[in-house]
Amino acid sequence: MVAAKDQELAVDVNYARLSDWLVMRKLMPQDWRKKLALVQVRATSAVKAVDSKHSAGYDFDNVDHSMCKELLDKVVEAGGAESARGIFGGRGGVAGELEAVIKAYERNSLHLGEISQILTQYTDYEVPLIRKEKDKSQQQIADLERKEGEHKRSISTATAAFAASCKTLGVSGDSVRSELCALPKELPPVFQTATKTMKGDNMMEAIQYYSGFMTYAHTSAASDPGPLLPTLQELRASGEYVQGTLPSMSSQHEADPGQVQTGGSSPEINWDMCGVETPSSSSGGI
Repeated sequence: MVAAKDQELAVDVNYARLSDWLVMRKLMPQDWRKKLALVQVRATSAVKAVDSKHSAGYDFDNVDHSMCKELLDKVVEAGGAESARGIFGGRGGVAGELEAVIKAYERNSLHLGEISQILTQYTDYEVPLIRKEKDKSQQQIADLERKEGEHKRSISTATAAFAASCKTLGVSGDSVRSELCALPKELPPVFQTATKTMKGDNMMEAIQYYSGFMTYAHTSAASDPGPLLPTLQELRASGEYVQGTLPSMSSQHEADPGQVQTGGSSPEINWDMCGVETPSSSSGGI
């Protein structure tokens, strides 16, 4: 009873020296690595002979004792002639070869040496690599979350700027091009209101006051200042903007001795203004 309890006690052995500890306790022979290599070669051949429906998903480059036991269980569960035992209790075919490999592993506890190798490989190389990749992935996730926040803030800023621009232009922003193309249709009432205001008595009084001030401040008795505010005067007289045409501006078309007259007509520019026709160059400007 005491001996059984002693066997259940945990033994503190460094993972890198586990195989040496097994050899020192004579649980494995001194040349266990050589014998294990021969068993692993045989195990690889036995595993590759298993039907693909049982061995699918296994890595044949890393065959070990546990893989052989798993494949043997699958072959036996599938039934058939290979899983049946003979007169002497042994199995034939692939199942028999897998059983022989497993016995070779467990003879002299070679499977424990294999496990110690796998434990050292995972502890010294695989786990640190996975931990490093995990840290790298977490850093990438943090960077992506930061960029996502920046993009969301940029979207909010751009949305607010777009809404402010649409509000300034007097459109809702649902269909910007069509709404902007509809804005010129609102100009005729504006022009009519402006023309009505320019033809009013208050505007006439303002023009007379401005003309009187300019005559007093900037002209002498010997000089004639000529007509002041010609564009406004002609708009008051004609109101041609309401009909969609520019005024003739005949008073500004008179020859100016200080300017060089150039001949030829300037080419028209296609402003791509939603099909709205722009006045030709032959019409006068303000």
